Amino acid sequence: MAVPRAFTLRAVTAACAAAVTLPLAAAPAQADTLPPDELRRVTDAYVFDYALDDFTAVSAQRPHEPQLDWSNDGCSMSPDQPIGYDFKPGCVRHDFGYRNFKLQSRFTEANRLRIDNVFRDDLYGICDGDWVCRGVADIYYSAVRGFGGFASDLDDALEQGDVEEKTERFLATAEKAEDAGSAREAERLMAEFEQETGVDLDTESVPVG
Repeated sequence: MAVPRAFTLRAVTAACAAAVTLPLAAAPAQADTLPPDELRRVTDAYVFDYALDDFTAVSAQRPHEPQLDWSNDGCSMSPDQPIGYDFKPGCVRHDFGYRNFKLQSRFTEANRLRIDNVFRDDLYGICDGDWVCRGVADIYYSAVRGFGGFASDLDDALEQGDVEEKTERFLATAEKAEDAGSAREAERLMAEFEQETGVDLDTESVPVG
């Protein structure tokens, strides 16, 4: 059945009006602009004090934009879910920390270490005690410590750190360690991986057999 032309025109007009008015209603108020000291305090809280789930909820709202840079690349060139655990929230917070500390001229080596340590702890939390997952987290952490200071972003640091290749090697080593006949042999395999890759593993005791 044909739709009456008048009804069609009224619908189009209403849709256009909504498209014009909604962005205006959602625009942030000027009062949302933070003075520099408060902006730094808020940034520190988001990076260092918020639980990862709370940070993720806040990041979806993108408060104080454009004063804060909420852009991120996730884990980009490296897997967001390397062994089924979702590392992306940790990568998002790491991007937020690096980008906003650079914007605020606070990207010192001391602050970079603090941000990287939060990244490691976020990934450990995601792993929820899985020793293999924690080993993969150590590989990601090693990459940002080694290359984050001069890489263009997290994606670049993870790529330069050969995260994908090292993760594959670690998973193969972990499988051998779990099948080893003794704890001593499992420890030897882990130590060999560390020596060959430069990754410092902080895993719990490796299950044997």
